[in-house]
Amino acid sequence: MAVQPQVFTAGQRVTAGLLTLDLMGEYRDELNCPGIAETCPRWACQNTASIVSGKLNLMPVYLVAGQVVGTFSWGNGGTAAVTPTHQWAALYNSAYAQVAISADKTSTAVPANSAFNWGVATIASGAATSYTATYSGLYYAGLMISATTMPTPVAAGGAISSPVNGFPPQFGGSDTAQAAPPAFPHTAATPSAGASPYLYMFLS
Repeated sequence: MAVQPQVFTAGQRVTAGLLTLDLMGEYRDELNCPGIAETCPRWACQNTASIVSGKLNLMPVYLVAGQVVGTFSWGNGGTAAVTPTHQWAALYNSAYAQVAISADKTSTAVPANSAFNWGVATIASGAATSYTATYSGLYYAGLMISATTMPTPVAAGGAISSPVNGFPPQFGGSDTAQAAPPAFPHTAATPSAGASPYLYMFLS
């Protein structure tokens, strides 16, 4: 009996056992990914990163049209934040336009060796608890913290240096001198091609 080829379309999600393949995107390890998408495999996160106070850090992430994002999650390593003043996470489309953002966590403690789950608070149309992806493809998860002593978020490996980090999609440090969450509409600066840590975040 002849085997009929299976035809798939771009953006389609295919699951085989514990692996999920988003065509034109990336595979997701169903056993290890705690959400609907992550910036890198969790098993690769064997380091922590030094980040700059007031700088937005952007990490690429793949979403499928129709997926609903309600929470931004990240983990802190061995250094607690001292005197934090502003803290938020956000989601950006492939053109770095802000599409969803959390509330400002202001002076909330950021202990060492802790996990954080920050809910969506605002999208372009106003207050909301979730954002629905409008296309399948590249988005960016963003994390911004301002403090006198910065925490050390969990990351994959060491800093990824130029020129490798200059290849598209560019990620890493974006907007600087940030405080409260930016109002809509807002487009983040294209990340510089300098050395950048690859922070671990997941969306759920």
